[in-house]
Amino acid sequence: MKLAVCGCSWSSRDKKHPNLEFGQFVADYFDADYTNLSIPACTNFGIRLQIDHAIDVLNADFVIINATTPTRIDFKINNSSRYTHENGWDNIDRTLLTDSIGSVFQDDLDISFEDNHISERLSKVMNAESHALFKQYFLHFYDPDIDRHKQYYILQNGLDRLIKTNTKFIFSPNTFEWAEGMSMSNSLLEYNLEPFKWDIPDSNLLENGIAEYLHVCDEVYGNWENSPGTEMANHLPIESHIEFSKHVINHINANKLDK
Repeated sequence: MKLAVCGCSWSSRDKKHPNLEFGQFVADYFDADYTNLSIPACTNFGIRLQIDHAIDVLNADFVIINATTPTRIDFKINNSSRYTHENGWDNIDRTLLTDSIGSVFQDDLDISFEDNHISERLSKVMNAESHALFKQYFLHFYDPDIDRHKQYYILQNGLDRLIKTNTKFIFSPNTFEWAEGMSMSNSLLEYNLEPFKWDIPDSNLLENGIAEYLHVCDEVYGNWENSPGTEMANHLPIESHIEFSKHVINHINANKLDK
């Protein structure tokens, strides 16, 4: 079996602690060739590109997808070539930079439009003047529910392609429907979190994504702040990844998805 994992930081591999994420444990169980395509701060559009890469380049037999929060946006990187569909997943961090809306506002829950400090990462896509204009766009024109609905269609399109190509998969909405902690206090980013109906067989839908396994930190370390997860690119200690891998394996076996 060729196994691919698609997602954002929650699903990603920590470079300082490789082979300790849930995807590796699932791959070990099924004796699968394993590729982790997940990228920290990735958008759902970026995850959609990962799905294409898993199908077209890796020829994956099985794909695990954890969706991300809708509070993410795609930027064109300064002085880069134009995005091209042919380059797909290779666009990410070359012509396309993905990041959270919170990064634009420096995670300021009051959204200070006077503070135009730009992070090193965002300096790749904007200067102080464009940064100020971008904030105004969110103030006057951005509708979080329209954006979330567009991302739903993007993800559903990826799931449709997996079905059309007879690629086995499981999909978890993960933090796509877990964004209450991402909403900002002035209601600019308060999402309507009514769950979407995903048009896939029930056996392919995985309840409780990787982010739900934060609770393991409380059980083992007292809270997340005391856990090694604070130093991990994927936010979680090994205990959480082990428990989530068991959840994934049990779901695959119970639904005979590897057959």
